[in-house]
Amino acid sequence: MHLHLHLHLHLHLHLHLHLHLFADSISNYSSKIKNNKGIFMKKLIHLSILGLFVLSLTNCPTEKKADNTPTIAALLLSGSSSRSTSSTGTGTGTGTGTGTGTGTGTSLTVTSVLNKLTSSNSQNIPGAEIRISGSGFSTTLTENVVTVSGTAATVLTATSTSITFTMPEIASITENQTVNVVVTKGTSTATGTLTYFPTPTITLNATNSISRTLNPTGRSGSHWYKFTTLSTNTIINVSGYTGRDIDFYIFSVPTSTYSTSAISTITNAESGKFTSLSAATTYYIEVVLYSGTATTYNIGMASQAVTSAGSCSSHGTTSKCIDYLFNNTASQTDCTTSGGTYTAGGTCVGLGLGTIVGKCTIPSGTNIGTVNYYGNGGSAFSAGTAGTACNGLSSSIFQ
Repeated sequence: MHLHLHLHLHLHLHLHLHLHLFADSISNYSSKIKNNKGIFMKKLIHLSILGLFVLSLTNCPTEKKADNTPTIAALLLSGSSSRSTSSTGTGTGTGTGTGTGTGTGTSLTVTSVLNKLTSSNSQNIPGAEIRISGSGFSTTLTENVVTVSGTAATVLTATSTSITFTMPEIASITENQTVNVVVTKGTSTATGTLTYFPTPTITLNATNSISRTLNPTGRSGSHWYKFTTLSTNTIINVSGYTGRDIDFYIFSVPTSTYSTSAISTITNAESGKFTSLSAATTYYIEVVLYSGTATTYNIGMASQAVTSAGSCSSHGTTSKCIDYLFNNTASQTDCTTSGGTYTAGGTCVGLGLGTIVGKCTIPSGTNIGTVNYYGNGGSAFSAGTAGTACNGLSSSIFQ
């Protein structure tokens, strides 16, 4: 953030200098225009282009970080996993809410329904503050009744032209959906629309059956989830796709901007280990398709060894066995390619390979995996060497 601020101040000073020179140039050249119109016009154009170039620099987007995510083979062969995350920032969005008024009595109109924080049709999750703009509203809170898809909402503020309310949770809606927002005052009603974003709960360390299609519409088509941390170490992994650039952002409350994110340029996974999140605290995560076509994906989270949906053993050669959070084709392929034996629905403990001396949970390009280290097999580990091997892997959690 300090770097961004310094950059913007530096650009502002350069812009101010160029504009000052530009103004002086106009004054100097104006006295000469009668004698040399051609030279004046050529230099005027040159300075104008320079000024526009400096202006364009101030609007450059934040550069996404390059990234390389390993396959499961890297976990079996003690490779490393390097993830990029960035902290703090503000969200942006596009879209509009619309409305029309109907009824009798004092006329009501709704001209827009937008998220108060983003001023757009984004981040409309349960708990977010929404602003209705229009006319004819009561300045007495209790005289304005607001419902979202038939569910009552809590009105926070009201003037004759604006109402803010808290987005309620609508249990019957499980996918992003355009819904009606109805304002009632006495016998008069007015209706607007906005996109409602549900927030399914993700349980840490456990597989889930989430199967959703993420569309390339930016924040107006993003997916939202909520989760509760178990410790100050949380691994988050979005994978199960190829050829797309997916990012995610973490929010402490529905009414805030994001506090941390993962925005690398990798096109088959996005993940990271987050240590700035408080334990036993509920957070919200927004998943956005940055580039590419619509796709399904897996999203998982872990703070310790995961519940296995499939296992990959190379106990005979490496004294390791991996439990996967998700049972997917990519993980199976990575397992067999690296010389392991895949067991769908299996667990490393269930294979009875020996004594486990340590466990290392880590994200990969296809999954979240927990590497089990054994005190016997091809290259036996001790608790100490297992810990050293795990801690040498980026974004890992050892236990």
